Amino acid sequence: MADDRTVLDFYAQRWEQYGYDTRALGIGSRESQEIRFAILTQIADLRGASILDVGCGFGDLQSYLEGKGIAVRYSGLDLQPAFIEEARRRHPAGEFHCTDIERFEPAAHFDFVFVSGTFNVKFRDDQEAWVFRMLRKMFSMAERGVGVNLLSTYYDPDHYRADMFYCSPERAFTEAQAITRRVTLRHDYLPHDFTLYFYRKG
Repeated sequence: MADDRTVLDFYAQRWEQYGYDTRALGIGSRESQEIRFAILTQIADLRGASILDVGCGFGDLQSYLEGKGIAVRYSGLDLQPAFIEEARRRHPAGEFHCTDIERFEPAAHFDFVFVSGTFNVKFRDDQEAWVFRMLRKMFSMAERGVGVNLLSTYYDPDHYRADMFYCSPERAFTEAQAITRRVTLRHDYLPHDFTLYFYRKG
């Protein structure tokens, strides 16, 4: 698919340029990545849960959870083969799938599905509609909930970048409530970022 080729070429160039570095993933810094992980993983008590990390990159979320002593059954999903190869090298016992969420058909559901930073780089003219469509697909795979972070339109417009996707928190919350009535919005940790928790149960 043309969109897939654009994504693959973009991240292949960044991998060649940066190697194992958050910049290869289109993420500004390790610090901001870990702040996002901290917020995402506050969705619930994750101990013993099965999770799917969409756009997993190098499997850094698995590293973060291990560092916090939170044992989960982790699966990672990414379209870029170089990232999956590196993730498998760093996490030989991990389960990683080289595909995209639209094609992925797991054998069983996961307790939680997470996506961190994956939607931030703008690849499509219809990116907002595509993001909401992907969130519906993720929620269909989740037994307990979905956590996602997005760049916020509340950020200072002088710092907007044309190659990045910014989403209205109000718009995202409305779309989330069309998926489930049990939604939490967090906009209290980074000035340019917000997180949504989608719950299947209270």
